[in-house]
Amino acid sequence: MKWASTFHRASAGFDIIEREHIKLIQGGPGRISPFFIPSAIVNLASGHISIRYGARGPNSATATACSASAHAIGDSFKISSAARRR
Repeated sequence: MKWASTFHRASAGFDIIEREHIKLIQGGPGRISPFFIPSAIVNLASGHISIRYGARGPNSATATACSASAHAIGDSFKISSAARRR
């Protein structure tokens, strides 16, 4: 069975980016967490969902602030419409 994984988030880890930026300014690059990039990348969640459950369809992730839920509905509609046309 082929299905899609889509994950939408209101923000792309701006709190993490700000925290790590302060560490960079105050202590240099050696103070930045090695988990900084993985924790700030929003598409890791949809990738993990796909791997965990064996999704073989489209994989999508967006960070569109207050419109994230509307974006998720629109993306889901487009993905399912495209799948039905095949």
